[in-house]
Amino acid sequence: MITPCTAPFKTLTLLTGVLFLGACASPGPIISMPAKPADQVDVISASLTLANDFDLSDNVVQMPYHLIKAGSSVVINVPADAFTEKGDPELEDQDDFKTKDFFNEAEQEIERELIRHGFRVLSRAKLEAKLRNLRDEGACTDRWWRCSSSSVDPEVATILDQLTEQFESGDIEATEYADQVKKFKAQMQVSSVGRSRGEGEKELTDISEVIRAAQEGDIQSEYILQINSFDTLKIVRKSINLLSNSQVRDFTAANPEIKKEMEEKQYLPCGFLAAELNAKLINVKSGEIIWIGKHQLNELNSGEIDYSVELGSRRYVTNYRQVENYVQYQNSADQRNSRGNNPVALPAWEYASDLVGPNLTSGNCRYDQRSRDEIRDMRSNLSRQAARELIRTIKVSSP
Repeated sequence: MITPCTAPFKTLTLLTGVLFLGACASPGPIISMPAKPADQVDVISASLTLANDFDLSDNVVQMPYHLIKAGSSVVINVPADAFTEKGDPELEDQDDFKTKDFFNEAEQEIERELIRHGFRVLSRAKLEAKLRNLRDEGACTDRWWRCSSSSVDPEVATILDQLTEQFESGDIEATEYADQVKKFKAQMQVSSVGRSRGEGEKELTDISEVIRAAQEGDIQSEYILQINSFDTLKIVRKSINLLSNSQVRDFTAANPEIKKEMEEKQYLPCGFLAAELNAKLINVKSGEIIWIGKHQLNELNSGEIDYSVELGSRRYVTNYRQVENYVQYQNSADQRNSRGNNPVALPAWEYASDLVGPNLTSGNCRYDQRSRDEIRDMRSNLSRQAARELIRTIKVSSP
């Protein structure tokens, strides 16, 4: 059988011969897909230090000319609003973390440290009993001067009794009686007994009662340690600046493609458990504030903590799909016939780089990554230690 490719070439016209020669050319070879280059990862490990910036000495002051003698008596007063009941919203089921649960232990640390300092620590139970008696006097509207805890002189009380009898018998007018009783009451009242408490007056009224209670009866305390606030639910938030490390800065400079991403992740957020105590020491006799102190103790109480951070750069191919599509196109029948044995140049690989990490490899700066038992123990330890360290700053003379 004679085919166009076997027929005598001389029987074909020049144009037809050219067309048949093209049709008889061999198809080009199939092109293999080149292997995808592996990702190139360059990782470094850097050490960073996070320091505690709370200075106890800057938050304590004591009256320089007042001498606290060894053996002085002191009673601890804790107003109800000194307790912090509000928890951290990131913690679930916080019943175990109420300040009152920790305060009993912390109060014992305060008492122990006061005793070590040479104070005689008096029981707050007697003070509270005395305060109840003083507040009960507020209900003594009829012959208030005869209330059990009144400090009115017996002779004055007798005069007031006589005035009352004269009024009841009709010997004096009501206005005169009221004026006389009011006059004596203004002269003799030395505390908040019988006073109504106005808005914003509660704290001042309470401490006046405490001072009076400490002056009278069996207590006779020379000082009152007033706990203004005690927060064992405090969370201190800090950030580790990765670019403060020269090794990290040099690595970023050597890999400019990750610079923008590095700047976005420059700060590593941390959350630390903390306890904060605020207190003052009051001289009962003079009412002077002798000492004021505030202390915040968190997990950086050692002064500084070292961390190890791992970060790096990953260089990878970005046009693999485009190269694959090009190879498939060149391996089509039409393209193989068209190119014949002519060489094919594949597209060059294109690359990009991403930041790897940063990841904290040593040191824990996230309180919420601990177990409930670890958090409970840490809070308890911090509250006791904060109380102990703050009380140590009170200067007491040697015996």
